[in-house]
Amino acid sequence: MYNDEEHAIESPLPDGLERGATATEYAILVGFLALVMVFGLAAFGLSLGDYYTQLIQQLRTILP
Repeated sequence: MYNDEEHAIESPLPDGLERGATATEYAILVGFLALVMVFGLAAFGLSLGDYYTQLIQQLRTILP
């Protein structure tokens, strides 16, 4: 019969340090995702602004 306690790997770090390391890793990941979102939305916003500027110019030439 398989016993999990026999095969468990003991960590050399106390539980508090492992939780802190995990929280730090998640904080770095969330920060990176936030940066990607900010730069992506900024680029999309500029592109969208250019699109509307061209649309308005075309409408002004078509409409009296």
